[in-house]
Amino acid sequence: MSILVPSGQSWLRVQFLSPANFGSTGGRTTLDRPVALNPWTALPFLPFSSLAGVLAGRFGDVYDDQKRTRLNGRRTRLFGSPDHELPAGMVSAGKPGNLVLGDGELLSFPAPLCGQRVAHVVPLATVAWLARLGFLGDVVPRPSDPSCVYTLLAGMPAGLKADHDASAVPALLASLASLVGQPASALAVAGPDAAKMLWRSASEVRTLTALQSGRKRVRAGSLRTVELLPSGTIFLALVTNQSVGNLDLGSERLQLGAWEAWGCGFASASVLVSAPTPDAVPVSTTQPAADGLPPRDDQLMVEAFKAVARLPETLRPNVRPLLRETGSRLRTQGIAATLAFSLAKAKFSAAKSNPERDAHRWLLGTFFAGSDARTATLDAIGGRRAANHLEDLCHWLSRHAELPPEAAPGGDRGEPE
Repeated sequence: MSILVPSGQSWLRVQFLSPANFGSTGGRTTLDRPVALNPWTALPFLPFSSLAGVLAGRFGDVYDDQKRTRLNGRRTRLFGSPDHELPAGMVSAGKPGNLVLGDGELLSFPAPLCGQRVAHVVPLATVAWLARLGFLGDVVPRPSDPSCVYTLLAGMPAGLKADHDASAVPALLASLASLVGQPASALAVAGPDAAKMLWRSASEVRTLTALQSGRKRVRAGSLRTVELLPSGTIFLALVTNQSVGNLDLGSERLQLGAWEAWGCGFASASVLVSAPTPDAVPVSTTQPAADGLPPRDDQLMVEAFKAVARLPETLRPNVRPLLRETGSRLRTQGIAATLAFSLAKAKFSAAKSNPERDAHRWLLGTFFAGSDARTATLDAIGGRRAANHLEDLCHWLSRHAELPPEAAPGGDRGEPE
């Protein structure tokens, strides 16, 4: 079967049939090729470049001639073209293609349990993401314990708390079963710490070597320790087809990443029609959503654009490292400790200001827009005010704070296009 992408937005479901690695080249002390991880979740993701490269390669090279002056029109119409030299010696600017691919977000992965059983783990962050997209109609659980696992399975590793609440868990798992392709009885929805722990138990480290031709000796410099995604891992990637008709991307069988000769990286891809996005999701980042759903990513993105567009140029050098530091503190120390730290640094009662103090004041004012930042922060620390989604907003702020003001939609006006 072929990968047939309809016009508009849809989702590419990629399920690995063998272990895979398309990871970081940075390496670690005991590992040459680790899997690339999302720094906000410490869980793997599928880089869009890996997916786009494999699919684009099915349509040939970018150029049709060895002199690299004539473009392959069939490929470039779909995947875009780079800057290239024209016969007259001029340079033509590159153009985007009709097909736009996003990173593959982790849907599920198989993790071993006690008694030789396997749980197909769906991170809680993924459940919230699917709910924002309209794939799920259930309320997203908000565990106070990040080590909580919502499942019908027994035999979770030590340190994890299993929740079998019959009023919520079966319905939640049943709604995920068709997406994952496993029965609800084999699924587990894992909180942030639980997902990281289960992922570490699922990942495989393999030693790979190459032999010298005609000899049974290891080729010098060929020894590699490689971390692999387990077979059965599933990703969802957003696909936007900007052409009028359907696009045929070829066979549903893919090979992604490295070490194809060892059987790594083989996957099956299928297209899911985009679910309708719910329209009535609250935008506020300081009040809990009435239906339990967090704000949509596009709403948080607009808020981040507006905030960064209003950011004085003198504060930019201080805000960029502050956002990275705040994101790390949110993940490791929690919301209350993070807000308390920024409140202490902001020193709202001090008459004099300095760049560091102003940066913390700006951050708290962005988290609690439209209210007195000092009072709102104290209320959130004391539990008298909800402070949900701060990490999501900080994530978007850190992306857009790298852009100069004129690069944000709306320029100096601070309004999105």
